[in-house]
Amino acid sequence: MKSKTIEREPSSLPQAADAAAHACVDAGKKPWKKSPVRTFVEIALLVPLTVFGLEGLLAAVGVGQQEILQPDAEIGCVHIPGKKVTWRLEGFSRDSFSSAGLRDPEHNLAKAPGTYRIALLGDSATEGLQVDMGETFARVLDAGLAKTASGQSISKFEVLNFGCSSYSTGQELLQFKRQVAQYKPDLTIVLTCFGDTLENSLDPTQRAHAEPKPYFYIDGAGKLAQDNSVLQANAAKLAPNPVIDFLRAKSCLYGVWTQLNFNWNLTDKLYFRSMRFLQEVGRRLGDKGAVVTPPLYAQQDKLKVTQALISALNQEARGCGSKFALMLFPDVAGRDAQWAYDMKALQAQGEQEKFDVIDLNPPFRSYWNPSALFLQYHFSRQGHALVAETLSAYVKKSLAGR
Repeated sequence: MKSKTIEREPSSLPQAADAAAHACVDAGKKPWKKSPVRTFVEIALLVPLTVFGLEGLLAAVGVGQQEILQPDAEIGCVHIPGKKVTWRLEGFSRDSFSSAGLRDPEHNLAKAPGTYRIALLGDSATEGLQVDMGETFARVLDAGLAKTASGQSISKFEVLNFGCSSYSTGQELLQFKRQVAQYKPDLTIVLTCFGDTLENSLDPTQRAHAEPKPYFYIDGAGKLAQDNSVLQANAAKLAPNPVIDFLRAKSCLYGVWTQLNFNWNLTDKLYFRSMRFLQEVGRRLGDKGAVVTPPLYAQQDKLKVTQALISALNQEARGCGSKFALMLFPDVAGRDAQWAYDMKALQAQGEQEKFDVIDLNPPFRSYWNPSALFLQYHFSRQGHALVAETLSAYVKKSLAGR
C-alpha cells in the first residue's frame, strides 16, 4: 500500500502581514503612534470637563452645598452672601442667602415711610436652616403681621432675620453695630440660650484651642472689655483668600471635601491626630515672629459677662431709635437648672434696665405636644410657627401700649 502525502497550503496570514509591511515601506509611512502632546491636550481637556460635569451633577441634587460661613477678621465668621445652601444635617432646606448675607429675601437698606422694621438676632435657632425659609419664625411673623390691620402711622411691617449659626451674644453685639443698625429697626429682638452664656467669655487656660472669634470680660474697673487675642492669633486663617473663598462660595466638590474632612476628624482618631500634626507644622513654618499679647484678667463669671453684653445691646438699640427685647430659648423639660437660674437673672435684669423679656417657656410647655416643636436641637416647623405666634402677640401688645 502506498502512503499518500497530504500537502497543506501555507497560511495566508503571514503573507498578508508581510504585504502590509511592504506597502507601508513602499509608501514611505510608519505605523501610527499617539504623541505625548496629543495625550497631554486630551487630559487637559478631560479634567476640567469632568470637574464641570461633577459640579453640575452635585449642584442638581444639592450635595456639597452645606458651606454657609466665611472667615471674618472682626466677628470671626459671617454668612457667605448669595450662597445657595442645601441643608441636611438636621431637617432639610434648600434656598439662598441674600446679597447682604441674610437668610431672608432681599431688603432695601433704606426704610420706606410708614414701615415698622423688626430685626431678629440670634444663632442657628433664629437662622432656621432646618426648615424652609418660608417656615422660619421670621418669615411666618412677617406674613402674619402683614395681615394685621395697622394704625395710621404704620402702613407696613418688615421682619429681618440676622440669625447666624454659632453666634454668641458678643458677636451679635458687633453684628448690630456693623450691620443691623444701618437698617434702622424700630424693634430689635435677640434670642439667647444657655449656649450663648457659655461662649461669650474665654477660659484663659484654653486660649490656644479656642474658636477664632471675639471674647469678652469684665475688667478691673467693672466695665465690659473685648479680648481679640484669639482673632489676632488666627489672623492668617481669617484673612481673605481668593481661591478658597471662591471654592467655598461656588464649589460643591469643595463642600463634599469639607464635610468628609469634618466627619473624619470626628470619627477617626488617627486622621484627627495627623491633621493636627500637619496644622502645627504648617503653623510653625509659617510663623513670621508675630507675638500676640493677650490681656490679663481673672476667670470670668459667664453670666455677668452675658448680662453686660445684653446691657450693651440694649444701649446700642436705643441709641439708633430701636426698642430692645430679649427672647429666651425654652427648656420644655425643665431639666437644666443652670439655664433656669440664668433665665431668672435675665428677667430681673430686664425689669431693672427697662427692656422686655419674652419667655418662650410658657407657650412651649402648654403646647399639646411639646416634643413636636423640635427636630433634634432646633425648632421644627411647628416650633417656628409657635415662636412667630408668640412674637406676633408681643408686637401687637407693644404697639397698642406705646
